[in-house]
Amino acid sequence: MRIGGWIFLVASVGGVLGLACWCYYKVMTLPRPGVVKPPDMLGG
Repeated sequence: MRIGGWIFLVASVGGVLGLACWCYYKVMTLPRPGVVKPPDMLGG
């Protein structure tokens, strides 16, 4: 494989792993269910 292929491979795998790590981080650091009050959907 040529150097351009290796660069593309590393960039692609790194991008997918980075996105997966970011998604796991966002899901795992959500506030606990009782901490945040849900918005009032009725407007009253």
